[in-house]
Formats: sequence, structure tokens, C-alpha cells
Amino acid sequence: MKSIWYNKIYVCLFLPIAFFYSCSQEVVEVGCVGTYSGSYSDLGVEVRNGVRLAEEEINADAKRYGFKVKVYYIDDEGTEEGVRKAAELLIRRNVRVIIGPVLSTLTGSIIPRVCKQNTIWISPVVSSSEFTGQKDCFFRTISDSSTRATKLAEYIKKRFSPVRLCVVIDQGNRTYTEDFARHFFKALGLELKNHPCLYRLEEHPSLHTNSVIGILNHLIPYHPDAVLLATSALDTAIVARSLIDNLPQVVIAAPLWAKTGAFLSAFGLSDSKIFFEDIEPGNQSPDLKEFLLRYETRYGFPPSFAAVQGYDTMKVVAAAVMQSRTRGSELETELSKIENFPGLLSPISIDEYGDARRPTFIYSVCRGKFCEEGV
Repeated sequence: MKSIWYNKIYVCLFLPIAFFYSCSQEVVEVGCVGTYSGSYSDLGVEVRNGVRLAEEEINADAKRYGFKVKVYYIDDEGTEEGVRKAAELLIRRNVRVIIGPVLSTLTGSIIPRVCKQNTIWISPVVSSSEFTGQKDCFFRTISDSSTRATKLAEYIKKRFSPVRLCVVIDQGNRTYTEDFARHFFKALGLELKNHPCLYRLEEHPSLHTNSVIGILNHLIPYHPDAVLLATSALDTAIVARSLIDNLPQVVIAAPLWAKTGAFLSAFGLSDSKIFFEDIEPGNQSPDLKEFLLRYETRYGFPPSFAAVQGYDTMKVVAAAVMQSRTRGSELETELSKIENFPGLLSPISIDEYGDARRPTFIYSVCRGKFCEEGV
């Protein structure tokens, strides 16, 4: 497969001595498929922004890398049809390494098909454990939801000892949300299936007032002392605010998916008992601080984990390509050998199944920002 990774771009220079010299620059073509429009676009747009910064950085240092990269950014519109068309377009262009998707539900629909077409996909944010331990063409740079959901549940149990638990699940990304909720419940010794206080959010692509009322009418009679919101950032903010207004003592847990600037903008400045899991430690490294500054200067708003993940994933791909060129090996082999890659958030290791190992941290909301909990 390694012969397909590089395309030669030839540039001829006319020199005064009347000779033509042919020089070549190897270019690695990469796809970046994500949801850049619609209600789930906050995640996709930030992944794209992070990948773009890494692309520019690699190209500025092409001499060290030994190649340049050309990234094709395609909006899958958050639909199976959109991701299928994006895959077909990139495959026709002979692009064989693709960063994406950003939604677990779309991953499940596309991977069986594209793996038959000699394509590698690597996602910065897809974490459903449905894809764990499988030998296929799918890689990722984020740990799966089972370990992170368990860590969040154990923290909530240890600190608050909830007795009555409710859960809201976004059906639009159910491959991820149900998986996360199932592992969260399991860590608490509970069964998700047929749970009496489970609300499935059918609204797509956005949450409406009637949906909020429906959620409250379903949850409040149960008098929950804790609620898991397995929903997108904006929906989590809207539902969390409504729950807190009606149940001031309720504890809310949410996955990393919702931990973005969109949540903070919609939720407001007040402190509350709402907790997220994350792969980012509170003590930021100098490299991360530099990235945060560059990102905000470039795009006008601070990045979430998704932007950092997009950046790191592009860098992981570049590192694997370098090793593949040096050793004459397959790119899949080099990706599965990634060990303690210096990610901006934390070290990244990828195993033989394409699954990443990352530590998990717990965050709360305080004074309009995310604050790491001491656990």
C-alpha cells in the first residue's frame, strides 16, 4: 500500500544558463471529513481548525518532515449520505488516509464499506467502545468511552453517592451516547436498559422548547439527585440550566462531547454541580499554551479539546508517514506503533487495534469556565 501515499508535484525552473532543472516536492494528500454544519458542527469545525493549523505548521517545516501535506476538507453534514459521498470523492482522488469522522454514529455506517477500499480513517474524537479491539482500517487518537465514562461515574459516586439517577440520551449520535451511558450506569451497578428514568431525545438537529418541557416532565417526578446528560454541547447547556432551575441540588454529569465553548456560551457564568470527563490535565504545557494563543489569535475564540485533538491527529499522521518512508513499511503498521506521542493534552499511544490510550480527568464549571477537579 505504501506506494499510494505520495504524489509527485514537479516544478521546472528556467535558469539563466538556459537549462531546465526539474525539482520535486513529495506531497501527502489527506482527507479531513467532519460535520461542519448543523447542530453538531461545533465539534467538527474545531477539529477542522486544529487540523489546518497542523497542516500549515508541517508545510512550513517540510524540510524536516521530508514532504508537504495537502488536506481536503469536506463537510459530511452530519449524515450517512454525506460521509459516504465524502469518502467516495476522496477515494476517487486516490486519497487513502482520512481524518474523521467526528460522530460515532457515522463511523459505524462508513467503516465496513471503506475498509474494503484500501483506506485508512483516523478520528480525533470518536470514542464509542463499539469500535474497540477490532482489526480494521479505523484508528483514533482518543481513548474509548468505556474508561472515561467509568472514571466519571466513580467520581460522582464517591463524592455524592446518588440514589436516584436519570439519564437523557441524544438519539442523533446514539452509537456514542448509549455506549457512554451504558458504561456510566454499569460503573454504578445499574442497568441502562429499561431504566425507569431514561429519556431519549429524538429531536434532531436541534433542541426545542417543547423538548425541554418534555424532558422536565419526565425527569422531575422521579426526584433525581443526579442526571447524566449524554447530549451535545448546546443541548447539555439548555437542559442543565432548566434542571438546575427546577432542582437546585441536582448533580449533573456529562461526557467530553459536550465540553466545548458552545456549552459555556449557552450555560452562563454561574457555578453549579455539573461535571465532565476530559483527556486534558489542568496544568497546561508550554506547547499547549502556545497552541491556545495561536488558535485564538487565528480564529477569534478559544479552542476546545476537539481543536487540540484535530491538531494532534494531523501530527500523528505526519509522524507515521515519516516512519513509513524511513522503514519502507505500511502506514497502518506505523500508526499501530505510536507510543507516548507528545500530544498537546497528554501522551498518545495507539495499539494494534487502532485504539488509543489516554488518561482521564474530571472538570466542573466555575465562573464561566471549566475547572479541573482534584481527584
